[in-house]
Amino acid sequence: MQREVRQQAVVGPGGRIEVVAPELPEGAEAEVVVRLIAAAPPANGSGSRPPERPVDGFTEVVQWYHHDEWRGKVRGTGLEVWEVIDQYLALGRDFGALLLGFPHLSLDQLRAAVAYAGIYSDEIAGMLQRQYRATPAGVRPVASPQWP
Repeated sequence: MQREVRQQAVVGPGGRIEVVAPELPEGAEAEVVVRLIAAAPPANGSGSRPPERPVDGFTEVVQWYHHDEWRGKVRGTGLEVWEVIDQYLALGRDFGALLLGFPHLSLDQLRAAVAYAGIYSDEIAGMLQRQYRATPAGVRPVASPQWP
């Protein structure tokens, strides 16, 4: 008799993974295969994962770990840099219109987002393309956004 139990677990200190499955009979032999779903972000000195990390040269943009990658985010908000750039492109790269479109963000935050996007252009272009492909055809713009 062959049974399969699937669980997701977080790898603990020392690479330890715990599987608890009361439906399995005690004393039975089992084969365990581990498949990593996403790489863990680098640990800080305490061994825990930082939710955000600073970006050299930027005070208004941080990076946060989402799924399996670090992505730029406007400090103090939940707004990712690619979202600002998406609007910037939709507004014809008109910075004044961008400032009016995000009244809750400061001039420094918007400048930092555009500057970050210029330096981390591959990250931003990739996110814009992913979002474009995920948007239904009747809703998305005719042409995909191009960055830089």
